[in-house]
Amino acid sequence: MINEVTLGRICRAIANELAPVEPPSDYDWHQLPLDPDFSVRLRNVFIRAGIRTWGDLLRHTEDDLLELRHCAQVSIQEIRLELAKYGLTLK
Repeated sequence: MINEVTLGRICRAIANELAPVEPPSDYDWHQLPLDPDFSVRLRNVFIRAGIRTWGDLLRHTEDDLLELRHCAQVSIQEIRLELAKYGLTLK
C-alpha cells in the first residue's frame, strides 16, 4: 500500500521529470549531437537529410522538415516536444 509520503515523492519525481531542463548560459547547442530520445523513424529522417546536430535541426523550419521523406505532422510534434524540454524552437 502506498502512503502519503511515498505518493508525494512519486509526484515530485514525475514533476521534476516533466519540468524543462535549464542548460548553462554558455551551452552551445549547435555542436551537440541530436538526442537519442527521438523515434527510430525520425532519426532515420535526420540521417537521410544530413541532420546530425542540434544546430543542424534548429536551422530548419517546420515546412522544411515536412518536405523530407517520412516526416509528417506527428514527427513535427515529436520534434516540438523534444525541443520544448530545453526551451528551444525551430526557426
